[in-house]
Amino acid sequence: LAQSKKLATERAFIGAGLVLYLQECHHQFTQVANDNGEYRDSQNGERNRVTTYQADLPDISAIEGDWTVLPGQLHLRIREIPRIMAAHARYISQVYENKCDYPEHKEFFKERRRRYQTLANQCVCLENELRTLCGFSDATDEE
Repeated sequence: LAQSKKLATERAFIGAGLVLYLQECHHQFTQVANDNGEYRDSQNGERNRVTTYQADLPDISAIEGDWTVLPGQLHLRIREIPRIMAAHARYISQVYENKCDYPEHKEFFKERRRRYQTLANQCVCLENELRTLCGFSDATDEE
C-alpha cells in the first residue's frame, strides 16, 4: 500500500510537469499549423509567401521527476516529440525546395499544416493518456 501510494505521488509529480509540457507543445504546433504565411518582397522585387511562425518547444530535460514511474511506451512517445518535429521540418523543407509553386508555396503550407496539426493532435492524446494514468481530471472538466 505504501509503495503504490509512493508510485502515485511520483507519477503525479512528473505527470504535472509533462501535462504542462504537452499543452505548450500543442499550442506551438497549433500556431504553426494555423500559419498561412505572409507576403514579403524578395531582393529581386517579387512578392514571396513566407512563414510567420516557428515552433519553439519547451526544454523537455527541465522536467523534474522520475521518468521510470511511467510506462516505457508512454515515456518514449513523449520523449520523441522533438525528434518527430525535426524530421517533419526536414521533410517540409524539401517540399519547399522541390515544389514548383513559387511564390505561393501552396504545397509547402498544406504539408506543413497537415504535419503540425497531426503533432498537435498527438499531444492531446498523450496528455489525455497521462491524465488518466496520473489520476488527474480531464482538461475539459476544468474549463
